[in-house]
Amino acid sequence: MNRSSVAHSYVQNQQPSSWIDDPFQLGTHAFKGLKPMNHKQELCNYADELVGQYAKYSDDQYELTLYMLPEDDQNELVRWYIESIDREIEWACYGDDESINSSFLCALISMLKDDSKESRDNFAEVTRKNILIHYKDTLNELLATACDNYLHLQMNEQGLYPSQDMEHGDVVWGKF
Repeated sequence: MNRSSVAHSYVQNQQPSSWIDDPFQLGTHAFKGLKPMNHKQELCNYADELVGQYAKYSDDQYELTLYMLPEDDQNELVRWYIESIDREIEWACYGDDESINSSFLCALISMLKDDSKESRDNFAEVTRKNILIHYKDTLNELLATACDNYLHLQMNEQGLYPSQDMEHGDVVWGKF
């Protein structure tokens, strides 16, 4: 048997790596009561953190959208989102244009034709923008939910709790 066949067989028999692997083999007994946080919870925690930093309070509510965030925080938010969906991004790289002349395909072809720093940078930027475009509605919903949670937390800390006005359906805050 030749060397490449043995290497291929070895790779095929390995188990896929996971983010919850225990590289130091500490086991669960090393950290009693602690368990690894999942990516969805990390995403929610990060969204809450962003609301605390960047949300604007007006008209009795907090508001924060994806495009109100600095670029680094947009990148980190979308990174956590991609991790939370187990990296299944399928067509997200295309943004909202899945045509044969999409910006993603043109940047990819350009990079493959001329593998330079500029073409790689352009490809990376086009891909980043398209992913943000593709997930903007979902991320804005996530941020809106985090804003609502933050408002409830702030009001609860002041001893106020929500109730619904039966006549108008509005949420009324008070000490009940």
